[in-house]
Amino acid sequence: MNHIYQWNKKSSPYNSLNIYAKYLGTLIEKIWGIESTYIYPDTDNYIDIIKEATQEKSTSIIFWHYGVFDPNIKYIEDYSKVVFIYHNITPAKYFWLTNPLSSLRAIGTYIQLLLLPRKANWITVSDFNRICLKPFGFKRIESCPLIPYNVSNRKYSKNTECTLLYVGRIIENKNCINLLLYIKRLAKMYNKTIRFIIVGECTTSNFYKIYFQKVLGKLQKIDNLKLEWIANVDTEKLHELYQSCWLYVSTSLHEGLGMPVCEAILHGTPAIYMECGGQESVLNSLGMIPLGNSNKFADKVLELISDENKRNSLLEAQISELKKKDWPKSRAIVSEIYGKYIISD
Repeated sequence: MNHIYQWNKKSSPYNSLNIYAKYLGTLIEKIWGIESTYIYPDTDNYIDIIKEATQEKSTSIIFWHYGVFDPNIKYIEDYSKVVFIYHNITPAKYFWLTNPLSSLRAIGTYIQLLLLPRKANWITVSDFNRICLKPFGFKRIESCPLIPYNVSNRKYSKNTECTLLYVGRIIENKNCINLLLYIKRLAKMYNKTIRFIIVGECTTSNFYKIYFQKVLGKLQKIDNLKLEWIANVDTEKLHELYQSCWLYVSTSLHEGLGMPVCEAILHGTPAIYMECGGQESVLNSLGMIPLGNSNKFADKVLELISDENKRNSLLEAQISELKKKDWPKSRAIVSEIYGKYIISD
């Protein structure tokens, strides 16, 4: 193997695909001593790099991080030189009413998957994603769940007042408006002050953003509820928020891996999340609220913020589950699954 490339459509340093790619590159370098080259649509001559790396006689490999329709796939010359890393595709059904363009994009992604060679190599980031990808008929699909351990060395103490945190896009499938309504119900049941911090941008239609802001505005009138919406924070500030809050909350309806939940746990904060596929497959359902019991979401949050011992017990169980995918345990699965493509015959 002369060279390892990792392709990702988004070059944002905090994009989950990019974090995963960087972590995978770190593991590959530790195991085989081969440094990855990361390429994006803003990389100079990226088309030439893709074509050259995928020629029949090439001794390179591209780990192609895939999460949405990618027109650059057309530059692949030999699919045996590519391993697709399947992150997640948000189903079109979540966007029909508020963002038809996103629905069309999802449909385009399904069509692209149907048109790719059935012999293409796939590695999924969770067992749930492997199940989602299986109906497309690919012959070789393996699951390699890894949790990027990006934890700050600095330590922050817990806030004295109850603090809840959500990190992620403000978008339909994240179910953020319902999350606000659950927090509203929680505030009515809890007789102390609750601080709820939302970190993330609205990346969907203006219609959804306006609706979200309207609901947010109504909640800001509740006396014992302090709401804070931050579009962007730097990495160190995010680490501080993860460590200082009491509980991480998510009502997302579809996740391939659910990295923010895992990051919160690794920073010492337990998480409550709605049944969404990938999250429970990574955490063995610890902290999950079944969809059928979604009306109990606020009740479960109340139970945990009222009892520190229960929060600590949940955190201990969740950390124990994530540690199963920690280094050096992850070395074995990376060596087994990725080694097939890195080690030459």
